[in-house]
Amino acid sequence: MDILTAPVYAGWNVWTVYALDSLSFKPLMVGVGADRRLRIWAEDALRFSGFNVADPLALKGDQVQILPGVPQGLSVSANRASLPTLTLLDGKASLKAVRFFNKGQAGQIVWPIDTDGDFMLESVIAPDSQTPLFQSPAPNQIADAVTQPAADALKPLVMFAGVGLAIWMFFSLVKK
Repeated sequence: MDILTAPVYAGWNVWTVYALDSLSFKPLMVGVGADRRLRIWAEDALRFSGFNVADPLALKGDQVQILPGVPQGLSVSANRASLPTLTLLDGKASLKAVRFFNKGQAGQIVWPIDTDGDFMLESVIAPDSQTPLFQSPAPNQIADAVTQPAADALKPLVMFAGVGLAIWMFFSLVKK
């Protein structure tokens, strides 16, 4: 099998992915819907390749979004048709689009990505700074919701303690 790579950009990325209409049975995925399985597949493929796309405190796949439709009119930077050996899914599949935020550096992922036979990367959309898909800020992480309010609450206490320490040091030096 020929192995090529697909780009993973720093910041927002959009992929089109073929997803089998009838996913295979996997005991660990009992009760997990098709959309979540697609999001988990994308996150795992990226995470196992060394990209930082997950929130360690959230459910698997929470940082991957499924878009309501496949974006039209954007440039494709890599396409499965460019592979010398085309990998196909075994069954009827629908084309979906996923979006994720790579918090690390740009790089490459080995293509074809075949971790379970239910999903297949079709194309990588080139980022376009003029398109809203690529303009929004990075998604929040659960830890941000906890640490930032705690830091904000501690700021007045730290300032008060600092001022108190400065006054104490001043009077300590004046007494001598």
